[in-house]
Amino acid sequence: MSITFARIDERLVHGQIMTTWIKQYPADTILIVDDALAADDFTSSILAMSAPAGLTIAIQGVTAAAATLSAAGGEPVFVLFKTPQAALALSQAGVALVALNVGNLGSRPDRRPLTHRVFASDAEVAALRALAAAGTDVYLQMLPSDARQELGDVK
Repeated sequence: MSITFARIDERLVHGQIMTTWIKQYPADTILIVDDALAADDFTSSILAMSAPAGLTIAIQGVTAAAATLSAAGGEPVFVLFKTPQAALALSQAGVALVALNVGNLGSRPDRRPLTHRVFASDAEVAALRALAAAGTDVYLQMLPSDARQELGDVK
C-alpha cells in the first residue's frame, strides 16, 4: 500500500477528516493504527460502519499495520494515529513515514501548547522529535487552509 497522508488526530474519524483532508489526499482506505483500539471490537466496528460509500475504515495494531503497509501494491491509504507514540512505533516497525501531520491533540493537564490549537505532553513531544530525527517531516496543521508549522519551530 502507498501512504497518501499520515496524520495524528486523537478524534480519529470526524468531519474535518471526511470533508477536508480525504479530499486533499484521496484514498479508498483510512487505516487507523492503534493497538488499544484494534483490541476493542465494539468501538472498532462502530468506526468501520461510519465510513461513507466508497471508503473503507480499517483498524489495526502497529504490528498488523506494518505488515499491511509493507505489502506489495500501490493502493493509496490514508493513515490516522491517535498518538505520536503509535506513529513512532509504526516507524520503528519499518514503515517509512515521509511526512506526518500533527492535527488535533487537545488540551489536558499533562499537555502544554505547541500551537494555539495543538497540545502535547513531554512524552508526545519526545516521540515527535524522535520521528523527526529519523527523517520524517513532522509538521503541525489543523486544516489545509491553516499555515503549516514545522516541529523544529516549536519550543
